[in-house]
Amino acid sequence: MRRLASIVVRAGVALTLAAAPAHAATGARGVGPAAPAPRAPVVVPDDDEEAVELAEAAWSRGGWTEVREVLEPVAADPSRLQDSRLREKALALLADATVNDPALDESERRVQAGEYLERLLDADPGWRLPPAIYSPELFELFVEVQDQRSQRASAQCEADRMACEADLADNAADLEDLRRRHADLEQKYDDQEVEVRDRVARSRVFAAIPAGIGHFYNGEPVLGGVFLGAEAVLGATGLGLILVRKVVDGCDRTDGFERGSLECAAGRDLDAILRRRKAEEVVGWLFLGTIALDIFLAQYRFRPYKTQSVGRVPRKELDAEGGGGDERRRRERKPRAKVRPTGAGGRGGLHLGIRVEF
Repeated sequence: MRRLASIVVRAGVALTLAAAPAHAATGARGVGPAAPAPRAPVVVPDDDEEAVELAEAAWSRGGWTEVREVLEPVAADPSRLQDSRLREKALALLADATVNDPALDESERRVQAGEYLERLLDADPGWRLPPAIYSPELFELFVEVQDQRSQRASAQCEADRMACEADLADNAADLEDLRRRHADLEQKYDDQEVEVRDRVARSRVFAAIPAGIGHFYNGEPVLGGVFLGAEAVLGATGLGLILVRKVVDGCDRTDGFERGSLECAAGRDLDAILRRRKAEEVVGWLFLGTIALDIFLAQYRFRPYKTQSVGRVPRKELDAEGGGGDERRRRERKPRAKVRPTGAGGRGGLHLGIRVEF
């Protein structure tokens, strides 16, 4: 169908050209001026390549209006001229035909042709009009379009440069504000008073004192109070039992602590005395165990150093001293004796003790 439409169009054009001399001859004989021969409507092929070939044939014989009638619908359809080669050729032909078509006003011609050249340059900014092919009017217009595009690009560059300069000035102002705020913060930081603390060495000897004193020394008054109360109760209970045995029962040992060496006043209940004696032993062992546990826990929870405040000074003065005071004082401190609890168990029972290291 496309080929048939092309053949019909070309046949119509040939008939029109053939009829032209007859009209001219009639005018020459004096019949009157010949009326322009009616031109068959142009059928635009659906194939882009055929449309470009048809327009090129009309362009080669100066049919500017025919070129426009063929290519303007093709160029206006965004789904056509997808091939870059055909698009370049079609738009160039259309621009040349438009700028030379006397059927259009001159200013309108240049505007429309310029739009086609703009489309070519938009698709490929490096595109140049082939020399010695198209009309001088199109070359002149192409130079003007290039010059206008260069001016627009220059104006855009100038606007971008001014915007960049404005952004740079804003950023510079922000940077200066940040530097000022940073300097203010540094000054406040240097002037800020800080508490200076020092580590003081503590002795394990004080932590080895029973009756909860070691825990008070460690800064644990609750635990110290518990052991103080427990040892006081057990000690008072044991002492009370001993006094009852000595004073009330009139008991005394005749051969040290050997078995059977305890003698009491006549008429006393020996079974009751024996039970109280067992209670004395239990209380005594509990009292000694509480003391041992008191010392062991105090030594276990002992901290060799204690941090204490020595005053408040501005931070810049502390930084000016160079720091390292604690480390220097630790190097200069003389070695101290270390007291540690020891324990062992065996067949003979549990053994608790204290080891002193220098």
